[in-house]
Amino acid sequence: MGFAAEAFAEAIARRPEIGAEFRIVPVPPRPGKLKRNGWDQVDAIVSRLERAEGLPVSRCLVRLPGRTQKKLNRAERADNMKAAFRCVSAPPVRAVLVDDVCTTGATLNACAAALKSGGCSYVFAIAFCYD
Repeated sequence: MGFAAEAFAEAIARRPEIGAEFRIVPVPPRPGKLKRNGWDQVDAIVSRLERAEGLPVSRCLVRLPGRTQKKLNRAERADNMKAAFRCVSAPPVRAVLVDDVCTTGATLNACAAALKSGGCSYVFAIAFCYD
């Protein structure tokens, strides 16, 4: 995860609009993923950003149970993600949402909506790759 964290840190540093008031917010994993896989790649990247780069992190989102996105089309993905995330603590006023892969943007959009409904005023998203 070192390479991904370094790439994210560089991308964030190149964006002058992302200032000290921003907090890194990881996209939470599907319920049960940690039990099945033993780790969460997004949290591994975010933890590295937190430790190595000193970037502040807010783990304020949780993912509610739902269908997996992998076999859904664009419309089904957007529908599946409606109300799929919730803030369990106050979100930061400004957030950098971090995910590993962006396919249709449905997950990032749903997370941003949850953050904004919780009081976040600006959400910037970054993903390692676009599928």
